[in-house]
Amino acid sequence: MKAVFLAAGIASRLRPLTDHTPKAILPVHGVPMMRRSMQHLYNAGIRDFVIVTGYLEDKLKAAVAEWFPGLPVAYVSNPDYATKGNATSLLVARHLVEGHDFLLLDGDLIIEAGVITDILAHPASTSTAMRPSSALGEEEMKVILDGAGNVARISKQLPPRESVGESIGINRFSAASSRPLLDIMHDRVNNRGLVQDYYEDSIQELVTSGRGTVGVVNLGTRYCAEIDTAADLGHVEAQLAALGWPRE
Repeated sequence: MKAVFLAAGIASRLRPLTDHTPKAILPVHGVPMMRRSMQHLYNAGIRDFVIVTGYLEDKLKAAVAEWFPGLPVAYVSNPDYATKGNATSLLVARHLVEGHDFLLLDGDLIIEAGVITDILAHPASTSTAMRPSSALGEEEMKVILDGAGNVARISKQLPPRESVGESIGINRFSAASSRPLLDIMHDRVNNRGLVQDYYEDSIQELVTSGRGTVGVVNLGTRYCAEIDTAADLGHVEAQLAALGWPRE
């Protein structure tokens, strides 16, 4: 299985911290955020990494080489990282992931190791990792389930009261589901001009078109967080300290 990280964005809401440092390598509780996720994946036996870069990509590559010397990593640069949505980042890596089982991860996540083991152990070969919550707002990527417990709808625009949780930015795709997903994504971005799409928009169309079923990995109380702002960073730092997470 491949692990694909999307780490191309500017992260303007974290400035000035990201003026000279890519968001994915900012330290959180002493550990660069993407390093922590990569270590969990490595410990779970994954050795095939793809990283989509853009903003300050040379610094990101140098950091990964320092963290995991000798680990083969395929890098793909997204030239449109500053003007288009993250669906374009996955599309630039299409030639590396289509027809393969892969995990798709945002590069700015803080997760405990059990998140990865739960996703890999789940019976659904195509799934999204969801944190259950009744306190959802406009920013969260919300999820509504169908009668079988799979994804019925996934979007930031969903009514919070109808949603059961937040998709945290880790998704698993089987070799079979990768092709229709990427076909839909290509059509949306390149033929319909939906260049600001999130990749979740294509997941939604995969489901509604009947071309795929997306299971839901309910993470329960597993720790997971996404950092978008300095306030997020401070909040997560305090939480990890209170939980006794190790520092580097």
